[in-house]
Formats: sequence, C-alpha cells, structure tokens
Amino acid sequence: MIIAFVGLDQAGKSSIKVYLESLSTKNALNTSMSNGVESYLRGNMRIDVFPGQEKLRYMELLYERFFPYIDKLALIVDASARDRFDEVKRYWKFLKNMLEKYAEKEIQVILVAHKQDLSGAVSSDELCKIIFDADDIERYNVIHLNTSIFDPISMSLLLRALHGAIGLIESITEMLRAETRAQIVAIFDGHLLPIAISGTSPRSELFERVHELVTSVEKFGYLKAFVAIFEGEKVLAISRREGNERVIICIINFGETLERVIELSNNAISHYINELRKRFWGWQ
Repeated sequence: MIIAFVGLDQAGKSSIKVYLESLSTKNALNTSMSNGVESYLRGNMRIDVFPGQEKLRYMELLYERFFPYIDKLALIVDASARDRFDEVKRYWKFLKNMLEKYAEKEIQVILVAHKQDLSGAVSSDELCKIIFDADDIERYNVIHLNTSIFDPISMSLLLRALHGAIGLIESITEMLRAETRAQIVAIFDGHLLPIAISGTSPRSELFERVHELVTSVEKFGYLKAFVAIFEGEKVLAISRREGNERVIICIINFGETLERVIELSNNAISHYINELRKRFWGWQ
C-alpha cells in the first residue's frame, strides 16, 4: 500500500514521518525541509512525503509520476495556522485535479489536523468543513484525525488509519493497552456501561470483578480517579466529564509507571470525547 503525504510547507509532514520511523518526539522535532519526495517503508506500507514549498507542491510532474500508484492521500495541515487555511483549500483543488488526471485507483483521503498541541489549533471536524465540500467527502471517503507528535495515542490512531484499521473506539483501547503494557483496558460511559474492552471479553471473571469494583466505588460519589493494588492485581480508573459527555477509563495490571499511565489515559479520554463520540450499548 502506498500513501502520499501532502501539505503546505511547515505543516509537519516530515515530523510525522520521522516520528513513525523512530517513535521519538526529539527526532521528530529535528527535521529539515526537503526539495524532493522522501519515502518511508513500514511493512507493506510505503509513505511518500511530497515537498511543501509552493514552487514544488504545484509541480505537476511529481503527481504524474507518483499518483498512478497511490492508494491513499493524507493531507497534513497545521491546524494552528488559521491564516493559511485558504491556501490549503486552494491546494486541495489542485490535488483533486491531479487525482482526476493521474490516479488509477479509488483513493481514500485522510485529513490530518496536526499540531494540536499548539494554542488555537482547529479540530479536524471543523477543518474538514473548511476544506472539503460534501461531494469531496463522499467521493474520497474522507476521514479526519487530530494529531500531535507529543501525543503518542494520536500518532497510533493515525498509523491505524493509514493501515485502514480504524475501528475507532476499539483502536483507542488497543493502543492504550499497548502503550501502558496492560493486561486489560476498558472504556465505560457515564452509566458505567462498557463501551469497549481490549485484552479480554466482557464476560471474563477478571473484568466482571473490576466492573463491580468501579460500580462500588461510584456509590461513594462522582468518581474522579483511584488506584488500587491487590494481591497480584493493579487497577487504575480515571473519569472525566465535558458537557454531556462522561468517560471512565479503567486499566488493569499495567506495566508502565503510574505517571505515564495517567498521562496516556488522559490523552485517550480526550480522543474519545473530542473526536470519536461514538457509543456502543451492547456487544456483538
């Protein structure tokens, strides 16, 4: 599978590529502008990063050479650079023309609202409405994601989207379990109903015991956070409410430090509340 990373200069295309290569924020911060197409191989996936300088990004020869082979197009946007959104929209119109002329496959477009760590960054949902019209979204099966190289879960979700494994809530639980090196990760809604579980089934004995524990703690009042260490078991639960949304994340037998697990859990809650907002009331 071949994916084209496109966007304006300074959008963060190379930083994302380097992060996916090294999983290092430090390395991702030390990138330089390229005058050509850079490629990155990861398993059966190849990412081609197109140059962002204006004189290069409108060179039709690049697209004539590469677009016949791509499967997906990732449009990387600096979500904090509001003064450049009009130029991004103009560039998208050019990209559509190039896709129509040279693409030989059905192309999916992924909008990446990058640099969410910066003040004033626009959400991917809002940015999608600015750049694309309804026909674009339907024709190119557009999906959109918020990312930051300081947020490992957002980068994991981006990688899953690039691969096409974008079962969104399930992705969060799976990525959080991997990042925390936990046995089980579960997300509950405000009614303490499990939305998604990674690492076991909702009928397993361990999960049922932990679910009962969370329910019992909630009887004392609104749960914000707790950590419990039993003989052979470690349990962390964190809750957050924003508007009408409430999410509780529970992590069982984690392998990372408590500080790191709390940081990753808060990131995961933000992704659920701000980007996903999907509810599952039963299990298939």
